[in-house]
Amino acid sequence: MTPNVPGATDSSTNGIGYAIFAGTCQAVFLIICIAVFWSMSVSRFVPSPEGDKVALGVALVLANLNGLWAWKGPELRSSRTQFQRLAERFPVVTHPIARTFGLGCVMFGFTFIATEGGFLDWWTLAFGQPGERVAHVAQYETGHRLGCGGYELRETPFLFRPAVCATLAGDPAAAPGTPITLYGKQTAFGTTVERFQIGP
Repeated sequence: MTPNVPGATDSSTNGIGYAIFAGTCQAVFLIICIAVFWSMSVSRFVPSPEGDKVALGVALVLANLNGLWAWKGPELRSSRTQFQRLAERFPVVTHPIARTFGLGCVMFGFTFIATEGGFLDWWTLAFGQPGERVAHVAQYETGHRLGCGGYELRETPFLFRPAVCATLAGDPAAAPGTPITLYGKQTAFGTTVERFQIGP
C-alpha cells in the first residue's frame, strides 16, 4: 500500500493546472502571431476609428493580463519552463519590473497589429456587407508587401503598413490629400478593400 504523502495531490493538481494554463497561453500567442503575419503580409483591411478603438482596447487588456502574469507568475528559478531557460540566458527577465514592462510592451504591440489587420479583417470577411468608404491619401510608398507600392491614408494613422495596395488600381500616382474611394466588404470596424478609385 502506497502511503499518502501530504501535499502530493495538491502539487500534482497545481502542476496539471499550470500545464493547461501554459498550453492555452502558447496557443493564444500562436494565433496572435498568425494574425500579425496576416496583417503585415496579406491583409487589405482598412480600419475605421471604431476598429482602432477595438484594437487598442484588446491590446491593452492582453498587455495588462500578460504583465500581471509576468509579475505574479511562478518563480523563474524554481520552475522548469521555457521561460526559465530564457531567464538563464537573459538574467534581466528575472527582475519582476523588467519582465513585466518588457512582456507587456511586446504583447501590446503584437496584439494591436494582430487585431487591427488580422482579427477585424477576418470578422469583416465573414460578416461584412458590400459598401464603399471615402478616405484621403497621406503619401505613396514605392514598395512594401511583395514589392507592391501602396498608399498610406490620413484616416489610418496607426496602421503599421500602407493601407491600400496600388496594384488594385491602374494609376499608382496620387498626391497627398487626394480623395480615394474604397470598395469592399464593410463592418463598423472597417473595410476589406477589393478595389478603389482615386479622385472625387
